[in-house]
Amino acid sequence: MEKNERFDYYNHLTGLSEWTFSSKEHPDRIIRVNDGPSGLRRERSSSLPIYDYDDNNIKNVCLPTPSAVAASFDKKVAYEVGNCLAKQCLSVNTHIILAPAMNLKVSPLCGRNFEYFSEDPYLTGILAASEVKGIQEYGVGATIKHYALNSREFSRRIVSSEVSKRALNETYLSAFNYVIKHASPSSIMTSYNKINGEYVPESFYMMNRLLNTMSFKGLVMSDWVAISNRAVSMHYGLDLEMPKSKVDNEYIDLGYNKIFNDEDLIRNDKRLDEISEKYGSNKIHELNNGKLHYKAVSLASKSIVLAKNEKNTLPFDVKDKVLVLGEFASNPVFVGTGSGNVSAYRKKSFIDILTEKDIKFKYLQGYDKKDILVKYEEIKKSHCKKIVLFIGQYEEGEDKDRKNIELTQSQLKLIDLLKEHKVKFTTVVITGSVLNIEEVYNASKALVISYLAGEGQAEAIFNNLYGIYNPSGRLPETWISSLDQNPFNKEMTDKNIYYMYYDNDIYVGYKYYELNKSDKFMLPFGYGLSYSTFRYNNAQFNLENNKVTATIEVTNTSKVDGEAVLQLYVRKVHSNIYRPLKEMKDFDKVMVKSKGKATMHFEVELDELKAYRTETDKMELEDGLYEFLIADGLNNIYADASIMLNGVRFDVIKKPAKLERKEISNNYTINSPIGSLFNNQYFKEYVKNMNLPIDADNFEKLYVQYRNEPLRLMLLEPSMNLSIYQLNDLVANLNNSERELSKHINYEYLINE
Repeated sequence: MEKNERFDYYNHLTGLSEWTFSSKEHPDRIIRVNDGPSGLRRERSSSLPIYDYDDNNIKNVCLPTPSAVAASFDKKVAYEVGNCLAKQCLSVNTHIILAPAMNLKVSPLCGRNFEYFSEDPYLTGILAASEVKGIQEYGVGATIKHYALNSREFSRRIVSSEVSKRALNETYLSAFNYVIKHASPSSIMTSYNKINGEYVPESFYMMNRLLNTMSFKGLVMSDWVAISNRAVSMHYGLDLEMPKSKVDNEYIDLGYNKIFNDEDLIRNDKRLDEISEKYGSNKIHELNNGKLHYKAVSLASKSIVLAKNEKNTLPFDVKDKVLVLGEFASNPVFVGTGSGNVSAYRKKSFIDILTEKDIKFKYLQGYDKKDILVKYEEIKKSHCKKIVLFIGQYEEGEDKDRKNIELTQSQLKLIDLLKEHKVKFTTVVITGSVLNIEEVYNASKALVISYLAGEGQAEAIFNNLYGIYNPSGRLPETWISSLDQNPFNKEMTDKNIYYMYYDNDIYVGYKYYELNKSDKFMLPFGYGLSYSTFRYNNAQFNLENNKVTATIEVTNTSKVDGEAVLQLYVRKVHSNIYRPLKEMKDFDKVMVKSKGKATMHFEVELDELKAYRTETDKMELEDGLYEFLIADGLNNIYADASIMLNGVRFDVIKKPAKLERKEISNNYTINSPIGSLFNNQYFKEYVKNMNLPIDADNFEKLYVQYRNEPLRLMLLEPSMNLSIYQLNDLVANLNNSERELSKHINYEYLINE
């Protein structure tokens, strides 16, 4: 292939701009992508202001975040969210949406937990597959992300997720595999982090797993500013670097016929061309945002979790005067920050809804971020029959992790005040992930949890509190009360910039907590209450056509119509390998009229029962007896059956091996942290001697916010105007300076907040 033709390929195997790309074969067929886990995001980003972003500020209906979709335990909700996202895309000529995000919630400290579904790979996979189907039904492409193990935001472009092959394949890749198999997403986005020392596009193992083992046929794109070695990435099957690469073609061409070849370029461009042909001819769809807003309210209403209801405190009566306490009632948080943020079409608070509904109420802010703002006398003088307290997490989002799971001191002071005076109250908790609610849970007569549920959140909370909608949400993750209950506590709080060790192996979420019992407060995975009561009987289990199916009859024994929610768990009896006590493999949600009956259905393909077999590096079905359990949460089992399955015999491995700790390299690379250059006298001298366009004297002051980002990001900074050649020369010279090498591995300076 001639050089000019190769350069043409290079120009199309990266973005044309921040949000667009096309193939070499059809350069005029331009495809636009945009963020969108909770609604189409087309506005200026606040995460990395080191290159130009679109600044459209388009207002869109903010839908329930994936954290709330997961709490619905409802495949239809996920599917309809997908439909809504597609309609938003079609209204502004966006062809592919960068959603859904489907990394597992391994720690409550991860800043992007509101963008993720669950700690469970099957709840994640099933709901993500439903959402992908909902998006692609309208001819819009869906992008599953972030492949894989994107578990924290701190040093996300540098850190390596260290994990066993069994945990990787059986736990962290299973949701991706499920969606690829059942929904055929148009594209997949690779993660920022390394896995076992290699960035995903540079890892033969990870790319081979994706393209061959999982048989993914769609487009493989990078996350934004995530590529370290483009030549290797193209060779292993990364089709598209986003956004437009800042590395010149001459440099890329140095790898031609050494790292990549003509076949790689042609193959990658073919996938670009196939995507552009499939999704490039969408017609503009006129969007009715008012109608879509009320759809968002309906979807959010299905996600509210009733966690406590002592003596039927709820639902409230619309005739009762209610005292509303808490800033979250008037100044709602309903979506996170970063790429998952949406410029909402309509913002309503709970106070707005009470006013619209003509509910008699009194509102006291109660607290702000810093302190309590109310005295007991004000509460007493309100003379309200009902009191509802709103509390929650103020801010969460991309590019930063939480520091803890505690409520603010101001919120805790207000709770103490209510307890001191024996005030009877209901609590509404608003958050994207787990908070320590032990104290307020014990003090409240009733408590509901709203994950960040989009702009319909306030009305959804009203609908559930007042019985207009019967609560049917379930917890998609285990709610703990102390970080030391979580196996990732040390990994998230020690701030090792280079490595994150997944020592818990396959034991994520409830699988860990069931095995490691704690006497501390905990609300289990799958937990949730209803205003209805149900009876379950006549369960049937069948094995046929390489799948196990189950049904159970549910009777609503109450006077209130309600939705029953059950899960199907599987337990391997007498396994040769270490396993969780049980694993969820399916779930169902069905509306049952008062005094009426319905049938709930579950299905598990035998492929979904496979475990990772170390001897073959494959997922295989272990021979023997399996127990199938239909349950309401982890502990309330209503029916079970044992079924013998034919498989293979596994070698005996009764516990996970401890992961080997890796030494931090003392060599600089283009992926070393920018902060390692702070106070580096050799760096300053080199910059001045080589007359590089860098303000060496003020370097730390100018770029302290990027101290945990890799050196290669300096290529994107317009004020530096560095070339890849200059950066590589800088790195080489740093490595040749013996007096500076030792400073590179002393990374404590990087984590000072």
